[in-house]
Amino acid sequence: KLPQQTTQTLTDLQAGMVFHQKGQLNEAKLMYERVLEIYPNHFDALRLLGVLTTQTQEFSKSVEFLSKALEIDPNHLVCNYYIGLAFHELQHFEEAILSYQKVLSIKPDFAEAYYSRANAFQELHRFHEAISDYEMAIQMKVDFAQAYSNLGNALQKLKRFEEALIIYDKAISIKGDYSDAYYNRAYTLTELKRFEEAISSYDKAIQISPDFVLAYYNRGNTLYELKRFEEAVSYTHLTLP
Repeated sequence: KLPQQTTQTLTDLQAGMVFHQKGQLNEAKLMYERVLEIYPNHFDALRLLGVLTTQTQEFSKSVEFLSKALEIDPNHLVCNYYIGLAFHELQHFEEAILSYQKVLSIKPDFAEAYYSRANAFQELHRFHEAISDYEMAIQMKVDFAQAYSNLGNALQKLKRFEEALIIYDKAISIKGDYSDAYYNRAYTLTELKRFEEAISSYDKAIQISPDFVLAYYNRGNTLYELKRFEEAVSYTHLTLP
C-alpha cells in the first residue's frame, strides 16, 4: 500500500492535470503547488507548472520551474521546448536558440522547434539562418502557414521582395483568413511601388481583422503615394485614439 502522503500527492497531481486539460489553470496551479510543497523536486509537478506558467505568460516563473525540471531530466523534450518559448518572450534569444537546438538534437523532425528557432534568429537579425529554419519547418509540415508568412518576412528584410510575395501567397492559400499575411504582402507591394495592389491587400487584412490599426495606417500612407489625399487623411484619422 502507498504511504498516505504519496497517495495524496498522486491524487493532487492527477486532479491538476484534469483541471489543466479543461483550461482551469488557476485550479491546476494550486494542485501542482500542493505537490511541490511536499516534494519540491517532483519532476512532473515542475514540468507541468513550467508549461502552465508559459501559458499564463509568467515567463520568469516558467524558466524557474523548467530549469529545475531539466536538472532532473536534461533531455526532456517538452521542458526544453517550453523553456525556449519562455526565454524568447523574455527576449533572451540566444538562450532560446540553445534550448531549441537541444530539442532538435532529441527530435530532429520537430517542425515547431525549427519555426521557433527561426523566430529567435529573426529577432537577432540573423535572417539567413532564419530562412533556413523556416524552410526546414515547411519541409516537415507542408501546411505550416505561419512558417510561410514569417519566411516571407525574413525575405522582405533582405529586400528579396518578389520572393517574399510568392511566399505570402502560399501562406494565404493555406490559411485564407490570415490577416497578417495579407498585411505583410501589402507592405511588400508598397516597397515594389505596386500601390493599387497593396491597397487591395490592406483592404483584405482590414476585412478579416477590423481592428488592425497598422493596416489602416499603412493603407493611408499608400493612398498618399497615389496622391489620393482626402482618402489618405480619412484612413489616418481611423488610427487615432
